[in-house]
Amino acid sequence: MLPREIVTEHDPEWSRFDLPPRQLGPLRFIGLVPMLFAVGFAWMPGKQLVHSVTEIIAGSGSGFNWFLVVFLSVFVVAALMPFGFGLFLFAGRTRVVVKKDRIVTTEIAGPFRWSRRWKFAEMDHLEISGATLADGQAQGFIGALCGVTVILKNGRKTPVVAGYPRAWLQPLVAEITSLMQRRGKAVPVEEISALPDREDKTITTEQRAEKPAGSAIELSSTDWSAEFTVPSRGLFKESCGLVGFGAVWCIFVGVIGWFVFGKEGLNEGAIFLLLFFAIGFVMLLTGIHLGTRRWTLRANHAQLHVTLKSALRSREWKWAAGEIADIRVGDSGTKVNERMLEQLQVMTHQGKSKTGLLTGRTHDELAWVATTLRGALGAPAGESPEAPPRIDRSNRHG
Repeated sequence: MLPREIVTEHDPEWSRFDLPPRQLGPLRFIGLVPMLFAVGFAWMPGKQLVHSVTEIIAGSGSGFNWFLVVFLSVFVVAALMPFGFGLFLFAGRTRVVVKKDRIVTTEIAGPFRWSRRWKFAEMDHLEISGATLADGQAQGFIGALCGVTVILKNGRKTPVVAGYPRAWLQPLVAEITSLMQRRGKAVPVEEISALPDREDKTITTEQRAEKPAGSAIELSSTDWSAEFTVPSRGLFKESCGLVGFGAVWCIFVGVIGWFVFGKEGLNEGAIFLLLFFAIGFVMLLTGIHLGTRRWTLRANHAQLHVTLKSALRSREWKWAAGEIADIRVGDSGTKVNERMLEQLQVMTHQGKSKTGLLTGRTHDELAWVATTLRGALGAPAGESPEAPPRIDRSNRHG
């Protein structure tokens, strides 16, 4: 049975479920952060946009004023996205409508509306996830951190409802699936009480003693140590195109600034363009750093020493052999073109913390590096690091 807080309305063509504003307690004030950011982001372009529109209306505007209106409108419209997100979090509610062949959910916050639609034929199953309260535990705002996600047949996941108690969502999903079944589409429901253990699913410890074909990584090994030299794969490939994007951004903004404000000197509009030029320049510098990275990894029975050098900075990590629980291959948490990038992960005994290295290298390269490093760290002095065993120092820390 649906809770009384959810207002329902049924029609032969559709059924509508209106949920109340989210009861997130102090968490809802987090929504003010993207709202304030959006206001600051749009303030200068919005002011210049109003000035250009005023000149056009007064009849004194030129073709360039029309260009500025179009150009600056992009930034103002872009600012509406974080502002709307913050507003939905701060004072939003959700409406779910089940029609003959699809589900429509709408986020509502004052005049702002944002709708998403899924056809029944595209849906694989629904998933309820979030906090689960123990018997007798008070609801509180933490208990409202639950949501419903639709998993499509192509594997894509999209939230349907978020920020409501599980006790509300369970009967709501039951009602939705019942309506769908009457319309000829049965969709299973999966409940997740806790987040899955990513470490067990995404991190692998495997043996690979041979260098992958075509790899540019060089290995220098002796009977007591191993040293890897990992060159850059290229400026653009290593930076995932960030160098090119940042360069085009800077050129584009620089050309506009030269033609518009070259003669007028600094004013509010010029300061606005300088801000955006700085954003592009930071992206360019970040791309240069990523694109020129060179790694060196040295391991022996006593320690693991890793250095990272680029055209802009250098960094190093050191671990004593006894600190390291394992060296594995795992997901970095970063996706590029819908592909999850893998990385080398150094796992330590202290707090089971991990450090990610060599993000973006191929799986075979990472497995080879991890296998060789484990052997160099785990083998006693005088033994070869080739074909190494997995590190296991549980007795030392027992």
